Amino acid sequence: MVAVGALPVAYGTSHVALLHRAQLRAGQVLLVLGAAGGVGVSAVQIGKICGAIVIAVARGEEKVKYLKSLGVDHVVDSSTGNIIDSIKGFLKARKLKGVDVLYDPVGGKLTKESMKLLKWRAHILIME
Repeated sequence: MVAVGALPVAYGTSHVALLHRAQLRAGQVLLVLGAAGGVGVSAVQIGKICGAIVIAVARGEEKVKYLKSLGVDHVVDSSTGNIIDSIKGFLKARKLKGVDVLYDPVGGKLTKESMKLLKWRAHILIME
């Protein structure tokens, strides 16, 4: 029962951020950093429901498998390889120009690197 108490916080936060602030629409590209955490998973699920192309970054094989089971379009394991190159390759293969919405509950170096993937007028949602 205690775990259910966090549901409105995680999903409420992501709902307001993605739909009201960023105005996420079908066909847009959503990049979720820390995608296997509470607000990350909620962002992934809301993004998929909206019809967005969802790219998720998480650490570890188990988390990657979980995110794939949610229907994420491209999952990157941050513990292996170059995250930015992997995402650029996915975007190029799909003939996409870049990321429309960056959802970031992590911060740090990856945030700075992710800026290279953004389209003009992209929305950046820093979750604290």
